[in-house]
Amino acid sequence: MKIVVETCVAGACIDRTYRPAIMITKSGKRAAKSNPTTDAVLAVNQRNAEKSLTRLINHNFAPGDWHLVLNYDGNIPTPDQAKKDKDRFTRKLKAIADKEGIELKWIAVTEYKHARIHHHIICSHVTFEKILPLWTHGQVRPSVLSKTRNYSRLAEYLVKETSKTFRDDGNVFKRRYTTSRNVVKPSVRKT
Repeated sequence: MKIVVETCVAGACIDRTYRPAIMITKSGKRAAKSNPTTDAVLAVNQRNAEKSLTRLINHNFAPGDWHLVLNYDGNIPTPDQAKKDKDRFTRKLKAIADKEGIELKWIAVTEYKHARIHHHIICSHVTFEKILPLWTHGQVRPSVLSKTRNYSRLAEYLVKETSKTFRDDGNVFKRRYTTSRNVVKPSVRKT
């Protein structure tokens, strides 16, 4: 059986995935097409989204960069208003980073289905004292990305929460996560 090996160097992590090249039956012929169940397709999509987000975080961020959780105090905003608040925050954060001479990269995820609406933003290191006044709607909970340089658990958490909401009708957040334009996708080599 032929095996395809996908190798991705994302930051300090090397990610290898092994999978069969094509489905071969015992007789040596290609297997007939199958119709996988909806649950199987959702599980594969979930794993692929986790892998993709993990690679993006590992490749673009380093220990010392921020994972910010932006909470709301008082009235709960609509998802539409929350999206505008997040966009306004990232624009202001970019302006601060430009003044400090930092190339700002960010990845943002919004959760709202099973918890009070809040945003997770992974971003380049900017002085926290300058970040704090940018979010006027509630608390900012900062945490620094760990020294392990493998952020798969963070990516799994973020994708797990958004998988419940991003397919809903009328959802303003059409994707599981959004990124700044300068976030670089790591290259994947197949052999």
